[in-house]
Amino acid sequence: MIKIIRSILLATTALAMGACGWFAPAEASNNSLIADLPALGLSIQVKNSTDVFNTVGQIINYNYVIAYTGQAALSGPVTVTDAQGIVTCPDVATVGNFNGSLDQNETITCTSSYALTQADLTTGSVTKNATAIVGGVSSNAASIVTPTALNKILTLTKSANPASYGQAGAIITYTYTIKNSGSVTIGPAQFTVTDDHMLTPINCGANTVTLLPTETVICTATYTIAQADMNAAGVTNNATASGGGVGPSQSVSATVNNTTVVQNNPSNLTSGTTIQHQVTSGEWLIQIARCYGANFTEVRNANTHITDPNVVLIDQTVTVPRIGSAGKIYGKPCITSHTVQSGDTWASIAQRYNADIVVLQAANSGSLLSAGSVLKIPLNSSTGVITIPVPTLTPTVGIPVVPTVTLTAAPTDAIRITFAQGTTAATINGTVELVGTIRYLVSGTQGQEMKVLLSSTPPNEIAWAVYNPSGLALRPLDANPSWTGILPETGDYRIEILNIQGTTSKSFTLSVSIAAPAAPGAP
Repeated sequence: MIKIIRSILLATTALAMGACGWFAPAEASNNSLIADLPALGLSIQVKNSTDVFNTVGQIINYNYVIAYTGQAALSGPVTVTDAQGIVTCPDVATVGNFNGSLDQNETITCTSSYALTQADLTTGSVTKNATAIVGGVSSNAASIVTPTALNKILTLTKSANPASYGQAGAIITYTYTIKNSGSVTIGPAQFTVTDDHMLTPINCGANTVTLLPTETVICTATYTIAQADMNAAGVTNNATASGGGVGPSQSVSATVNNTTVVQNNPSNLTSGTTIQHQVTSGEWLIQIARCYGANFTEVRNANTHITDPNVVLIDQTVTVPRIGSAGKIYGKPCITSHTVQSGDTWASIAQRYNADIVVLQAANSGSLLSAGSVLKIPLNSSTGVITIPVPTLTPTVGIPVVPTVTLTAAPTDAIRITFAQGTTAATINGTVELVGTIRYLVSGTQGQEMKVLLSSTPPNEIAWAVYNPSGLALRPLDANPSWTGILPETGDYRIEILNIQGTTSKSFTLSVSIAAPAAPGAP
């Protein structure tokens, strides 16, 4: 009996000691009996981490990298829980050994996108928190903080008045317009312009200026033409703007030409060569061609990646072949800006910048000549006006002569119509491209009667309009084939023809006559 009791006590003691961890149970030395402890790791990365996140709606792209270091395979699918968006994960059969399970040392990457809100910009960051689950096993809770910045952008425009000089001591006044092109208010602050031809920065407005989005502040500075400038073809200076912790802005330039220097090639580029032009804001293809005196058709054919000649992208590269083959080589800048002053007219602005008035008005369609407004200036575009050579014809007795000329124009060229001596009418056969506009100029005198007739093949697939010298529509754009009107002022009238239907270019015949109005009761 005593032996039995002793055996029971020994067994009980052994169990108690094992339970207290005084010695390990025998099966602990058998590794095959230890269950794997799965290790599922999750990390979050920003794919476009080099971007500056400062605009509402801007996209942040995320990668969720899931790495597995455990031994027992985990069956798919893989899911990632993120309270701020939907995470897309590929099938596990597309990674590793492609067996449909996540095996040891295999990784899989999931993705999501997030659009910034105003709250994110105000807060200054976006925080992502996520957890992955594979085969019922959860990962660690991962997080990432992505900093954001308020969208503060200043843009600068600059103009020179006058745009030329002919003697030392002449005063050039530069006008600078600083615009808040961002989405948040900037200031109060002192806004300044740094110009490489001015000794010190130029203060724009007081030191308490506040710019709401799209608001501007304007300032001026003067430059005195030096004797050294008389030996140069012109003066070109560059400027940037800053203020309110923002800047510098983009660099802008303005050029004033020396009228005492013959400028056959102001840019000093080699005629006949091919150059690569980097597009700046506001340019279009035909203006770039004018800038280098190049043939527009050759420029268009050399840039087949540009489908609409009127739409080119900033920093896009445009190939310009055979520069100087169609006119004077001016070189950059191809466009500039002008802040309208009291007393400015379309004609005075065009003359100041050697710009064609029709191209100038077309580049600023819808703009008014109100003081302080900023216009886009197609520099040296006056050379883009094509005068139609009208042949001298001998009329047959009793039969009126109407000269006819056939041509195809580039989309934004202005084509001047002139009448043969002794006639008051002309007929033009032309072609308007699938994407494009043809513009004609014809001189008229106040009180004269203009008659225009347009026929096309096929009919009703082109529209046209007539504008007075001030840029106002006398005949709004439509497809009606005829129009008659009394001219309200003296100057150049513009006729615009557009291809509005179909998938091909259109042939047309334009007849224009300008004469004194018929007397009342005359046939």
